[in-house]
Amino acid sequence: MLKSPSGEAAPAGSGRVARVPAGVLCCIETIVVHRQEILIGDLSTIGLAKMSEHDMRRPWPEADIIVDLTSRYEIDFLLLSSGEDLVLTKIGGAKFPNPHPDEWWKCIHERGEVAMVVASVERFLTEGNLTDDMRTGAWFGLCPVTISAFADGLGSTGSGQPDLTRH
Repeated sequence: MLKSPSGEAAPAGSGRVARVPAGVLCCIETIVVHRQEILIGDLSTIGLAKMSEHDMRRPWPEADIIVDLTSRYEIDFLLLSSGEDLVLTKIGGAKFPNPHPDEWWKCIHERGEVAMVVASVERFLTEGNLTDDMRTGAWFGLCPVTISAFADGLGSTGSGQPDLTRH
């Protein structure tokens, strides 16, 4: 099991999505997603970049994927349509048997974005990092977190949950 510098573990959700603390893959919290979990054929059309073709000294690309972390047990990946009617379409996601780690969840909601890496989750968790051959096929980007309207205001988490972004 991976550990962040603070010692928090990075559990996996059914081997298809992993929640990774800051300091393991990059300086912010990350979601590693198996390719089959994103229901889009060409990942370059949604703002993700191929890791092997990106100068990693440059900022990460802003992806068109919006991450819904309203629930402490789920992650949904959404895509905003570009037509006249703005519609969010679910293009993937995961459910976890245990809640998102407190530090990981809190930091993402404070920042309003999360890093996403599309790669083999099983190999990532086994290897403890992205090996050079895994980087060749990996895609990545920064994804904003959804902001929703609730009965008690706007925020990035559901009603009844602690939310640092509620206004």
